Amino acid sequence: MSYTLYMAFIEWNDTLNTNITEIDEQHRQIVALINALSEAVRNRAAESDMKALFEAIAKDTKAHFETEERLFRMHSYPERSAHAELHRQLETQVESLSSKIRTGAMPVNDSVLLFLRDWFITHIEGSDRLFGFWIQSRK
Repeated sequence: MSYTLYMAFIEWNDTLNTNITEIDEQHRQIVALINALSEAVRNRAAESDMKALFEAIAKDTKAHFETEERLFRMHSYPERSAHAELHRQLETQVESLSSKIRTGAMPVNDSVLLFLRDWFITHIEGSDRLFGFWIQSRK
């Protein structure tokens, strides 16, 4: 019997921690969904299942951004406007992808996964960690 072991598409590590529990928990949930989508693409799951996973990622990401922006306001984060603008940019990109995926103009494929992974990791390791460091410095 032969087994193939696959690494998760996104491996959680300390560089993804913001040390803000609520944000880190949401990040982990989004990572789990992206990894599930990666698994679905790799296993050639039904297109409807992949669309549903993509929509779940989009929905959870939007809710996550609302959480972050609430925390920005609550803590008077000085970079809140610039950070929120990054959120709007991703929401626009995801909505465009979502529309193409819903209509069948674009399949859920590796390019979608790479976009999600690259944006997500870059955003967490950059902007989100800066917010985490800023919060920690105020304690």
